[in-house]
Amino acid sequence: MLFGLVAYNCSEGLSSSSLPFHVKDSKLTKNQWIDQLWKESQEALRLAVKLNPGNGDAQAELANFLLHDQRSRSRNEILRCLEIALKKAPESSRVQYIAGQAYSLVTEPYYNPVKAEQHLRKTVALQPDYSPAYATLVHLYTYEIKDYQKASQALKKYFALVPQSKQKEENWIAIKNTIDSLPHR
Repeated sequence: MLFGLVAYNCSEGLSSSSLPFHVKDSKLTKNQWIDQLWKESQEALRLAVKLNPGNGDAQAELANFLLHDQRSRSRNEILRCLEIALKKAPESSRVQYIAGQAYSLVTEPYYNPVKAEQHLRKTVALQPDYSPAYATLVHLYTYEIKDYQKASQALKKYFALVPQSKQKEENWIAIKNTIDSLPHR
């Protein structure tokens, strides 16, 4: 799973100067290195699931990996993994969060903002200080469900948990201004 995190972070814009020294000295390009890490990560997650199909956390992490892998997007496999994860670890805030993300990100016929909201609400009930769940709820309420009052409430909770410097860095101030300007009061 570490490989997947590294590959994901690299794909999100790390410069080649911030790559580990052994990668800079190898014959692989940055993209080839990232592709290799993605492949190894997916293989490791699939092996973990194969060795212990009842491991809800491994199922959830495989679903999360597939959800964020632009090359894969295997909707059926994502939801199959999530079903197992939710049965095996229903009280895991991580599993609930991944389910919430999945139902808000996958396309028809699986896209389901109501289910996404249910899983994200359960996430914050299980772990009230988990700011990424509030961030996802803000987007869900603003752009999908169009409940601006709930979006504003989720944003206030997010702001209470995240330092101001990070709020500015992630452009949350602009999102707050947009939500505040909408007719929801």
